Formats: sequence, structure tokens, C-alpha cells
Amino acid sequence: MPATIRRRLAVGAIATIASSVALNGNYMALAAPVPSSSSSPAAPAAVAEVPGLTVDGLPSSIPVGAAPAEFTLTVTNHTAADLALYALLHVSNEGDSLDNTAISLDYQNPQPIAPATPSWAAATEAPGLDNYRLLGPLDGGEVSPAGRLVVTQGATLSIKVRIAFPKDFPLGPAVAVFLGYWAPLNAEGEVPEGVQGTVLAGTPGFFSVVAAPKPSPSASPSASGSPSPSASDASPGPTQSTATKAATPPPAAVTFPVQPPKPITLPMPADAGLKAKVAAVKARTTATKSSAALATTGGGSDATPIAIAGAAVLAAGAGTLVLLRRRKSGAHS
Repeated sequence: MPATIRRRLAVGAIATIASSVALNGNYMALAAPVPSSSSSPAAPAAVAEVPGLTVDGLPSSIPVGAAPAEFTLTVTNHTAADLALYALLHVSNEGDSLDNTAISLDYQNPQPIAPATPSWAAATEAPGLDNYRLLGPLDGGEVSPAGRLVVTQGATLSIKVRIAFPKDFPLGPAVAVFLGYWAPLNAEGEVPEGVQGTVLAGTPGFFSVVAAPKPSPSASPSASGSPSPSASDASPGPTQSTATKAATPPPAAVTFPVQPPKPITLPMPADAGLKAKVAAVKARTTATKSSAALATTGGGSDATPIAIAGAAVLAAGAGTLVLLRRRKSGAHS
């Protein structure tokens, strides 16, 4: 099947979930099955059928017209295999009436093609799904393989995101949902033949879009030219109302009902470079673990000064030994 058709099928899967999500005006999120309270307690399983997708560090309130708020999307792979995943984000309210194209949304690719410090990039509009944002680039209007992430078995991957809302954005309770379009990989780092990709919606993160804070009164002289109060005229401390305002915590995020949709499976987009990307991610993980181990044991590049100092001590000792031998030979002559 041509890659373009597969990519469109993949986007169609996400679009299908989008249409099923707006049931009864409530956003729905998919999570791993939760045992009923009547079931007997059991030891936690070592692996799960699906990866964990969470929204972490999201502020409880984000003012319109303010600087972008940063948070993290986390993928935890507690399945039995490595996996490949495309990341998407959707922001909605209880009526699912928010325009995501009006939102400023940037992300950092945690797995850039060339090893480098991740930089911010603007999220793209998922083809055929205008109100969903793809945390990855497009290639000819289609989903690009460059946006596909690899999460090895047992690993956790974090995607940094920052979001900002225009001044005229609707205020009120909202929810951010992290969606992953993923598939397991075989030992060769490829999607096994006949295995479908799955669209998965993670645990939602609730917050509130609030009005921009009012600017504090200026301490400069007024337009009439009257002088500012002197230090002696100033009150000894904050008034009760000011102290109360300063101590007031930000409002808690308002939640609303969510229901899990049924997962949808379709072929993953073709990616000729996936096998090489899996190998690169594993090599990078191994190097990171080795560096951490060396740092713990005191080895690594930081040991170079110690080695130089040790060589100097040995050289000094050898010189002392030669000098003593010469003195002894001189005494016997």
C-alpha cells in the first residue's frame, strides 16, 4: 500500500476518534482498564497492554494574552515491546467548542534527527483534522516520519510543550488531552507485518482559561503633577485587603465528566528509516546509562585530572628513587 494512502488512513483513524469523542458534549479519554472495587486485590502486572499517556505540570489556570505556559506530555512504555508513536494534543471545553487553531502551541522534539539540544517548533494542524494539533512536522501535507517517536520497553519519554491563548479566547474550564497513535515494534525495530496502529487518548489534564490580571497601580506621579506620597506618609504595611489578595491561591481547575472511547486500529504510516531510528535511540540510551554509571563511580572524563596528578606523583617518586641510589653509590666509592 502506498505510503501516502497509509498516512491518510492513519489520519482517518484520529478523525474517527474525534467524531466519537464529542458524545453528549463531553470529551472522552481512553485509559487502561481499571478493576472494579468488588474484584480481589492482585499484585501489579509487570507489563500492560497499552502505554501510559499523561499531561504533567499543567498550571491550574492560564491567563489569556499572557506568556506561554509550559508543561510536559509523558509517555510511559510499560508494555512488553518497544513502540513507535505520533503525538497529538487537543484542547477542549465541556461543549467541545474551542478553536484549537487560535491557540499558540509549541513543542520540543525529544528525539531530533541530529543529536542536538531540542529547540521549540510550532505544532502543525493534523491533515483532515483541523481541531487537533500534531506535535511533529508535515511532509507534502501529510504526516512526516520525522515526527514519529520511539519509546523503548520500560522507558519514559517526555515532550515539553508550551501553550498560550489570545486575548479574545473564551474563558472558562478546559481540558488538554494527549493522544498517541502508536504500534509495537519487533526485535528488528519494525512494525510487524499485519500489526495495526492504535489511536489512544491518555489521562486528561484539566485547567481554566482566565482573564488577564489587571496591571498594578503605578508609583509614578499622576498626570496632575501631584507628588507621590513620601515614605513617612506610607502605611506601615499592606492593608488587610492587599494581604488577603496576596494570600489567595490560584483557583483550582474545574473538571467535567469524561468517558473512554473505543480504541481504533489502522495501519501505521510507512517509515523506511524507522529501524535506524530505533537503533539510534537504543544507542543513545545505552550511552546515557554508561555516563550515569561513570558519574556515580567517579570515572569518565572527569577522571582525567586525577590521572594526570597520579602520573606526576609516580614521576616524582621515580626521581627520588634514582637520587637515593646515586647517593648510596657515592657513599660506597
